[in-house]
Amino acid sequence: MLHDPKFWVAVSSTIFFIAAFKPIKNAIAKMINDRIVKIKSDIEEAALLKKEALELLHEAETKLASVEIQAKGILTNAQEQADLIVKNTQEKLAKDIETRKNIALQKIKSLEESAVEEIKKKVSSVTLFAVQTIAEENLDEETLDRLSIASIEKLPKNFH
Repeated sequence: MLHDPKFWVAVSSTIFFIAAFKPIKNAIAKMINDRIVKIKSDIEEAALLKKEALELLHEAETKLASVEIQAKGILTNAQEQADLIVKNTQEKLAKDIETRKNIALQKIKSLEESAVEEIKKKVSSVTLFAVQTIAEENLDEETLDRLSIASIEKLPKNFH
């Protein structure tokens, strides 16, 4: 057994683990203790932050109550001013609507007159074109010439 290399590998491995156990254990214990100290420090800091946050919350709630009272006063004043503005705006709007209505009625009347004139011109143009087309299709050249001369002679009478 003393000459067996497996035996000596086992013995040396055991001695190595026993010798290395204490320093490794100490290193692990030190890391755990350092971590515990850091966690305690973080907890103390968190408690301090919580205390400060609660103080800030209390201060903010006090300010909020004060601001709410001021806001109610401002809202009341604003509502009164808004009511007055609405009243004045409604009166002005009614006047503006009446003025614009009258302007629109005048424009409509003018547009109607323009449209009637335009329609008259279009009807005259279409009628003239239709008569010309019918005349060209149904009348001979000599009759067309006589009608043209007669129409030209009547033109000055129609414009007076």
